[in-house]
Amino acid sequence: MSMRRTPIAIVLVLASLALIAAGCGGDDDETTDEPTTTEETTGATGATGEGGDAGASASEITMTEYSFDPSDPTVTSGDSLEVVNDGQLPHNLTVEGTDVATADLDGGASEEVAVDLDAGDYEFICTIGDHAAQGMTGTLTVEE
Repeated sequence: MSMRRTPIAIVLVLASLALIAAGCGGDDDETTDEPTTTEETTGATGATGEGGDAGASASEITMTEYSFDPSDPTVTSGDSLEVVNDGQLPHNLTVEGTDVATADLDGGASEEVAVDLDAGDYEFICTIGDHAAQGMTGTLTVEE
């Protein structure tokens, strides 16, 4: 009888350990609520996360496969854009005809870029592969 109980006991112990291990699995969801920042964030205009800074403010644009949200943001000249890649693939934001652009950002990364542009409308795209052709385009409106 003890021979028969030993394998059953081992199976029960292993099953219990598997359930415990599954319950202890990493809950990574809590870290995805806040984007990580890349080193490019340092040296950008204004501080992020410090509340009512009257000098410069940050607007956020998120990137996913294959869109920007919002795709038609409006900012004041001198403000900054917080660009967050919520997708799985690398993406970037490049304002055509200007030097306003992010690096290629991996999923979960972000970068703050200064928008030192004259008032007007500017087209922006993701320059990686055919991402722009797949819909990663938008219009940035800069106000004085």
